[in-house]
Amino acid sequence: MISPDIIAQIGRQIAEALPQTAKNTQQEIEKNIRAILQIAISKLDLVSRDEFDAQVAVLKRTRGKLEQMELTLSQLEAEIAKKKTTRKKSPTKKPTAGKPK
Repeated sequence: MISPDIIAQIGRQIAEALPQTAKNTQQEIEKNIRAILQIAISKLDLVSRDEFDAQVAVLKRTRGKLEQMELTLSQLEAEIAKKKTTRKKSPTKKPTAGKPK
């Protein structure tokens, strides 16, 4: 979430940009602007930096596991393909003993 200090700073900057006649009520304007900003920001779908960092860590671990699984899958596919080519090269079946031709 955005810190109250940042909201106060934005409020001060907006109040400072107002004409001189409005500066007479600068503190009240800053207070109102801070309240408006706080309400607007609270309506946004934001996450804290801690939550964001936690999700980044989860995604990194998930990506690592996915890459490992992809590697394992490609190795298994290579083994299967190798076995299929080995079977094709093997000699034809010999007739079993005791069965007439």
